[in-house]
Formats: sequence, structure tokens, C-alpha cells
Amino acid sequence: MGVSEPNTPIANDLLGFLGNYYDSGEFGVIFEMKQFPQWLVKVVNLDADDDENLVNQEQALFMEQVFEIGNEGGVPNLIYYKELALNKLYKNHIKNILLRGNYFKAIEVLNMEEGDMIAIWIMEKLEHIGEDENLTNEENAHKVGEAAALIFENYGFIVEDLHSNNYGQTVKGDWVILDPQILTEPPNEVFLMDNEQLVNWFIKNKVWLKDGKASTMIRN
Repeated sequence: MGVSEPNTPIANDLLGFLGNYYDSGEFGVIFEMKQFPQWLVKVVNLDADDDENLVNQEQALFMEQVFEIGNEGGVPNLIYYKELALNKLYKNHIKNILLRGNYFKAIEVLNMEEGDMIAIWIMEKLEHIGEDENLTNEENAHKVGEAAALIFENYGFIVEDLHSNNYGQTVKGDWVILDPQILTEPPNEVFLMDNEQLVNWFIKNKVWLKDGKASTMIRN
């Protein structure tokens, strides 16, 4: 069964579609979409300090391009992207959702101050996160490599940090990268590769399995 799509949210209507807390990582926080829990809302602070600032800005740039071009493969379906200044109302709304569940770490991740620019995007919730246990390590690595190669071919971005929390499968069984870091200075060699060479390059250089533990094939 396909993913049910809500109507496109009204611009800046953060209060209207931000649902319950879902998860958080090192740089961003994820919420369910109100009334549509099969869609997830990610919020990142583009004015965060130091490394977080660069990571969030690069990922937001990538997601904005995915939204503008449309889904061409390698990423979850995306139905909304917006950047906006964090005013007092939005800040308190996000903070209250997190405080209700005692998600204090998520508040620290967002590190919100009024006036900060934040980026928001809405993407489909995946059917499964991580490797497919019915496949070998080598087969899983190849699937992730194929998704990463598709992203480069379709959007021009090299993604990294591909541990098992950052890729998965959609309800249709497509392999996608959901929370990548972006390699800002890709090596020139990748621009000369065909699809098969790109897949092998990712397998060799950028694919990790089982929460960062590379398979024997990848270490060799």
C-alpha cells in the first residue's frame, strides 16, 4: 500500500503540522506529522554553533534540492521544505512538545534562540531502518551503495556517514538514505565514474553496516 499524502502544509504553518516527538540525532530532531504519523517532520537549526552549523546547512541544501527536483531515487519521498526565522511562538511550541515527553536532550540538540534560521522538511517514514537481515553483508552494502550512487547521479551530492541508522527501505521496498552527512569536497575521480563504478566506490569507501561496523568485504 502506498504512503498516504496529506495536503501540502501552508507556508510557515509550523503550529499546524508539527506532531509528537519521534526521534533525534546529533544535529536535528524529528517529529511525527500531526494526523499523518506515516510522515516525519525534521527540524534543524541552521544557526547552530561550529560543526553543527556546517552539517545542518549542507544537509538542508541537499534536501531543498531534492524537494525542488522531485524524488528521482535514493532518498525518501519529500513533500515539504521550508526555511524560516524562529520566533517566540514557534520556539515555545517546539519546546513545549519536547518538555511534555521530557525530551531534554532534543532541546539541547536544537539549541533554539529567537531569530535563529531553522530548516524543516517532511519525508515519509520508512518501513524498515538498517540492513535487511535476509541479505548478506555484501548484499546489504551493495544496496546502500546503489542508493548513494543514485543520489550523486540525480542531485550531485556525495553522501557519507552511512551507518545502519541512516539508511533503510520504503514501503515499496526501495533502498534510500534518510539522514546523510554531505561530503563537501568530493574527489574528482567520482565525476568520471559510471553507475557500477560509483556503487563500488561507495561500497569501498563510504558504506558501513551494523552501526558503524564494516563487513569483512569492506575492510579488505
